[in-house]
Amino acid sequence: MTRRTTVFDPSSTGLERHLNKEALGANIKAIISFLSLHNYNQEVSTVILRGLNDYDFESIVRFLLRLIDPNIAFEGNVKEEFPRVMHMLGYPTQFPKSMMNSYYAPYYLPTIIAAIKWLTQVADVLVLWSVSPSLCKRPASCSSATATRGRICSILA
Repeated sequence: MTRRTTVFDPSSTGLERHLNKEALGANIKAIISFLSLHNYNQEVSTVILRGLNDYDFESIVRFLLRLIDPNIAFEGNVKEEFPRVMHMLGYPTQFPKSMMNSYYAPYYLPTIIAAIKWLTQVADVLVLWSVSPSLCKRPASCSSATATRGRICSILA
């Protein structure tokens, strides 16, 4: 009797983000570093981000979106608006309602953490552009960065 084995290639299914614990840890460290550097007024730690609850999620996302646009207003709660805002900013992943209703689940948490880290990167880019406007006139080396900047500028306008 031969034993059957299956080779699972997570990169072919798009699940590599869910399966890579090292990436999750690195993203959490980057978020903590960013929030600390930008004077986030709530306690934040690896434990808090790994056990993300509604209050912490809403607080962190509101803080980051206000860094991106100080005049941002939410029609509903952040959890409901998050997928729309991320889509408008050009984030490449969709957030189905089922994910937003249980984003703290072990299967969804890495995707949400990656999205929060992406928001920190957007905020960093906007701060850099505001400090050095000459960067806006330089030819872009990456068309996706230019497209994201265009989306951000159109949202903020």
